[in-house]
Amino acid sequence: MINKNTILDLMYKSIQGKNESITFIKESNIEKKVLYKELYSKSKLVLKHLQDRGLKKGDEVIIRLSDNEKFLYTFWACLLGGIIPVPFDYLATSANFNKLIKIYNQIPKSFMVTEEDILKELHHISDDEAEVNLKDIETKVIYFQDINSDNGYGNLEDIVETDIAFIQYSSGSTGNPKGVVITHENLMSNIESIIIGSKHTVEDRYISWMPLHHDLGLTWFCLMPMVLNVKQYNIATSLFLKDPLLWLEKTSEKGATILVSPNFGYKYLLEKYEDSKNYGWDLSRVRLIINGAEPISVDIVNEFIKKMKKYNLNQNTMYTVYGLAESTLIVSLAIPGEPFQSIKIDRNYLSVGDKIVRTKHRENGIELAIEGIKVRDVDFRITDLKHKELPDEHIGQIEIRGKSVTKGYYKEKASDRKTYMSDDGWLNTGDLGFVTNNYLVVAARQKEIVIINGQNYYLYDIEQVLEKLDEIPIEGVIASVVSSANNEDLLIIFVKHELIDDKFINKYRAIVSTLNKEFGIQAYSILPIKNIPKTTSGKLQRYKAAEIYKQLSQSEKNNMESTIKQVLKSVNTEYRKNAYKILEQSEYKLNSVEKKVIEITSSVLKYNEINIFDNFFDLGVNSILMKQIGEDLREVYGEKILPSAIYKNPTIKELSDYIIEHVDTPNIKLEKKNKKNNNYYKIKMDDYYKLSEEQERQYVLNCLDHKSTNYNISVVWILDGKLDLKQLNYAFMKLVERHESLRTSFHLVKGTPKQKIHKNLNIRLEENKLKKDEDLEEVISKSIKPFDLTMAPLIRIKIINFEKDKNVMILDMHHIIGDGASLEILVKELESLYCGRNLSKVDFQYKDYVMYQYEFMKSVMYLKEKEFWNSMYEKKPFERELITDYKRYHTLDNSGKRIYKSMNKELSEKIKGIGRSNNCTLFMVLLAAFSITLSNYYYEDDISIGTPIIGRPNKNFYEVIGLFVNTLAIRLHLNKSITFEEYLCYVKNICIDAFSNEEYQYNELVNHLNVTRKTNKNPIFDVFFALQNAGTSDLNLNQILAKKYSCKNNSARFDISIDIYEKEELSCVLEYRTGLFKEETILEMFSDFENVFIQVANNSKIKINTIKCIQKRQNDNKKNSMDFSFNF
Repeated sequence: MINKNTILDLMYKSIQGKNESITFIKESNIEKKVLYKELYSKSKLVLKHLQDRGLKKGDEVIIRLSDNEKFLYTFWACLLGGIIPVPFDYLATSANFNKLIKIYNQIPKSFMVTEEDILKELHHISDDEAEVNLKDIETKVIYFQDINSDNGYGNLEDIVETDIAFIQYSSGSTGNPKGVVITHENLMSNIESIIIGSKHTVEDRYISWMPLHHDLGLTWFCLMPMVLNVKQYNIATSLFLKDPLLWLEKTSEKGATILVSPNFGYKYLLEKYEDSKNYGWDLSRVRLIINGAEPISVDIVNEFIKKMKKYNLNQNTMYTVYGLAESTLIVSLAIPGEPFQSIKIDRNYLSVGDKIVRTKHRENGIELAIEGIKVRDVDFRITDLKHKELPDEHIGQIEIRGKSVTKGYYKEKASDRKTYMSDDGWLNTGDLGFVTNNYLVVAARQKEIVIINGQNYYLYDIEQVLEKLDEIPIEGVIASVVSSANNEDLLIIFVKHELIDDKFINKYRAIVSTLNKEFGIQAYSILPIKNIPKTTSGKLQRYKAAEIYKQLSQSEKNNMESTIKQVLKSVNTEYRKNAYKILEQSEYKLNSVEKKVIEITSSVLKYNEINIFDNFFDLGVNSILMKQIGEDLREVYGEKILPSAIYKNPTIKELSDYIIEHVDTPNIKLEKKNKKNNNYYKIKMDDYYKLSEEQERQYVLNCLDHKSTNYNISVVWILDGKLDLKQLNYAFMKLVERHESLRTSFHLVKGTPKQKIHKNLNIRLEENKLKKDEDLEEVISKSIKPFDLTMAPLIRIKIINFEKDKNVMILDMHHIIGDGASLEILVKELESLYCGRNLSKVDFQYKDYVMYQYEFMKSVMYLKEKEFWNSMYEKKPFERELITDYKRYHTLDNSGKRIYKSMNKELSEKIKGIGRSNNCTLFMVLLAAFSITLSNYYYEDDISIGTPIIGRPNKNFYEVIGLFVNTLAIRLHLNKSITFEEYLCYVKNICIDAFSNEEYQYNELVNHLNVTRKTNKNPIFDVFFALQNAGTSDLNLNQILAKKYSCKNNSARFDISIDIYEKEELSCVLEYRTGLFKEETILEMFSDFENVFIQVANNSKIKINTIKCIQKRQNDNKKNSMDFSFNF
């Protein structure tokens, strides 16, 4: 007899209706369809065999079968007979074997249903002691192949809702496995909640590759479809691991509507997925893709959704869930149809009780998936460590209570229950999270946190960041924490790798660099490991990684660390040697502090090949060596250099600058006084030519980051009309012949960077046709690539055909051979050559300008210009700080965004009129108004603003392509008691003087002023301002309509820059660093800028202190900044 309110009741009702089925997909071309009625009947046959072996209601049976069909017959047989099934992974691993032994110790009388081959595999991994346990287990084994179907049906037992349905043993990620008791009441309640929350329909079809010993694969994607009597498709897990793309192929083929995978599955599939292929899938019927069971990676989800769009996947199908075995399965579900949501919060506020701080800053933000609202039968709350409920958006313990929540673990003592469950039924999940607008966000496991320098870091967060590295394979890293003798947390990183070789060192260095850059921390130890420890369900066993480390003898640890150090020293590429040689010989003369820091570091590391731009962490400095370096420096300078100083100043150069700035001893004072400009070497010209001052800077920047496109000059047009590719190619070749800069490469000659001009180059346009599955914007973005400066030409023109007579033209060149004015020249001449017009002869080339600059820098006129700029900054510039929305961190984040705005025609005309009536250029008027606006975002009224100057000293170079542009750092003292007209007159005079002294190089000014170069900001100024009236790079190719295409920009060269284009309506491009500012702040700044003009246009004699700007923001931020400064 089967009572109501059990899973059996629903199953029985189901088989009375329409004849639905489960299809087992065993190979890509082998499937077996089993009707639910047939499954029910065969399960009763298996029950008969179990009962014949003496099993009765309440006895336990461990199910360890690789075949999902056999698994289900056995599982349902147990349910029908009241026998308690215990699902278990069939894979023969040491971890599984150890877990199995621990489970048998808890339920020693249990039987096991398995296959002979599976049991044999255990003998290969067991030792002598374990073999004894294995022989005991074998006495209670039932081999599935021995089950005789001729013996009839077993006897069905009376089952009530309080009876145990099955035991779901925890994954063992926290030590000994615990048997979670799942009753029929628990199971029924949670299934009903899932049905309601996911808005199940009779048309749904389920497909899963999840193993059936996992609760998500078993309950949601096997039991639930059965009791609902809908189709389901079960892919063997081993088949998915062999070919993950088969999952989506079968989804398309079967018209499945509900899919499931943990984070690992999406990442694994994307590793095998090829963008260039068309798989022919149709995912339009997919309604939900369940994502749970392990931490959810926002980046992977977004990548998966985006790439599957081409196969008609609805972009709102990703369905995040949170649950655990103790809740039967699910605690929270997303709302069907809502887009995937995430939240980025500051890593500095992750301790229990902290109020979260939202951030857009990439460096110090952790992005977490939002995992839905509470389901019908489970309540959750967030508490502090004393179980007191916390307000929304506060980090705390996640506790749950409800009808589907287990009452405890199998065979546990009653006293043990009090350690995780309160008297009123609240169960501590062991997870940390917070609630926002009723949505749950899970942050980490409570025990999986490392505390370094008083700051909490989530091990999962560290792993997620490291997994993004190209050097780290899928699931190739695990973070764990062990305690030192002083009870301090030590971060241990294991990397999947067998040997300590060059490839491991590449991973090691990437990890060290990333930990420092992203978190500002260092791992105590980074070691290779053959296999990453994981549970049977695929979760990382961080506690086990810690145990592996603790089991290593001190001698083993020392040997491994020593080997790493030796291999690390030997890994030194030719490129790195050349880059440092350039920096040392061509630009820098070491000061006494730099020499001393190198000397001490070399002594501590016993390694002599160290340069000022070496990173301590790349050199293998650990916390012990760091302390030693600090102590040795104290002996020299009398003050202790704390490890935190090295974390924040991780190169020899940065630490030396820090010492000069912060240590107050006589020899340091002398160094501050005598710090000189960088010296450049003069060498004989031969087949190579000297670089200009501007080129030298670009060359060094490229050496430091040769993979960057930050210094590419790129412009893109959409061409509508029939394009003569042959003629365009001819025009391009003629351009390269005409201008030596376009035939120039850069090389290291006897330790000094030189440029080489090539006589002939075989050059052609790049031609491509857009494929059907390619995204145009993405193709354009990928076409803008870094240049190898040793390979001429350093310019590309690429044509992408995307429709008949419709093309994209991309012109991309490196800044070292050109600038904005050069681009205008290049475009005009390309037009002329394409249209068959002749060009006048070019009398001068860029190498002539280099010689001119070299001679000019020895002239009296240059010394006068130097004197002018030095007098402008006679009073050494203090550290000006923009008022930012987000804290400025110690490393530079160039992530940025652009906003396009314009001023209406009427206001634009009034602005121009102000200039005419005051005999000022438009630039002067705009700069005056902008500096007034900007004063609202600084703590002082003494402001420096950078602005570009064309840098072509005479008409000889007006038509030459090359890098001429210089930056003027204009310093303005804002007197708010005067009128706008008076201030405009002051700005006018400053600008006239500045433009009259435009050839003095900005870099020379920085060096002369001894401005400390910091890794997180630009020296002297933070804001860049330009009026663009030199041209617009418009293209005219006969009858072809050319429209400029705005490429998506995700970077910013300055904290804030504003480019104003002089048209009927003044149009503005505002670029800003998203790690410092919110978009609304920049929009507010533009609104302030516009409001200044509205008020000035009506009354140019208005006093500056009466111009209405938003002062409240400045005052509030000053207060916040002062509060922060004293927050030790």
